[in-house]
Amino acid sequence: MKRYPFLRSSWVSERSRRAGFTLLELMIVIAIIGVLSAIAFAGLSKWLPNYRLKSAAQELYSSLNRAKAMAVKENRNVGIEFFPQSCPPEGGKYQIFVDEDKNNSLSGTEKAFISVSMPSGVCLSATSWAGDQTGYSARGFTTNGSGTVTLSHVNISRSYTIRVYPYGGIRID
Repeated sequence: MKRYPFLRSSWVSERSRRAGFTLLELMIVIAIIGVLSAIAFAGLSKWLPNYRLKSAAQELYSSLNRAKAMAVKENRNVGIEFFPQSCPPEGGKYQIFVDEDKNNSLSGTEKAFISVSMPSGVCLSATSWAGDQTGYSARGFTTNGSGTVTLSHVNISRSYTIRVYPYGGIRID
């Protein structure tokens, strides 16, 4: 009869005693996970306001480009009307519309095809155009010269300025 040392009862019982984790080991692992989670949450809470602000600036940039493209495509003026809100509190919005009467103001039968309110914590804080209005002509040029729109956040000191040039160019600073 051959003997198999790995089947000895003493070896099996010794192995079964070592299986699993002790309570102390589990508590240490849970503590490490808690510390790492706290660090990640702190980083995320600092990152989120800047992400929202940058996202709002990129959305405004895209909306302005879309307005310019629509003006050229449709061979009509497109108006943009801003409703700034001082920071804090958060808020402000803008509307983009086909400007039938060429006054850069939403009036009469004109309807906005883009209407955007600022996300949580973000303020459309200022514009440099008279009456907070501008637009694009059928040739893609701005209807009342260059100007800026400033977006800021209530919880961080960062702000973005979107510059619009007379030739229709747009840049985020």
